Amino acid sequence: MIVALVLWIPIVALLGYFFLYEPLKFSYLIHRVESASTPAQEREAFMLAKRWGRVWEVNLREPPKDWFDYKQLDAAIRDPQRTLALELEWLESKPSGVPFRAYRTLTDKSNIYVLMSR
Repeated sequence: MIVALVLWIPIVALLGYFFLYEPLKFSYLIHRVESASTPAQEREAFMLAKRWGRVWEVNLREPPKDWFDYKQLDAAIRDPQRTLALELEWLESKPSGVPFRAYRTLTDKSNIYVLMSR
C-alpha cells in the first residue's frame, strides 16, 4: 500500500501540473493580454506574461526589418499610420505540443518595450 502511494503521488502531481495548472495559468495570462482595455492594463498584462512564463516569440504583423535595431523599432512605434498587431508566444506548450499564444493590437505602442526588455 505504501509503495503504491509513493509511486502514484509523483505521477498524479506531474499530471496535475501539466494538465491542470499550466493550462489554467496560461488561459489566465492569455485572457489578461487579450482583454486589456487601457495602456496601463496592457503594460501590467505584459509584465505578468513575462514573469509567469518564458515569452518565446513576439511577432508583429508588419515587423521592422531588424528587430534588435531599436532605431527601426522606434520608427515603427512613432509612425501614427501604423497599428501594431502582436502575437505573443510562450515557450511552454499544451500537452498536445501546441504553444500557448495570445493576440493583441497594442493600445500604447511603447508597451512593446516591456516585452523586448530582459
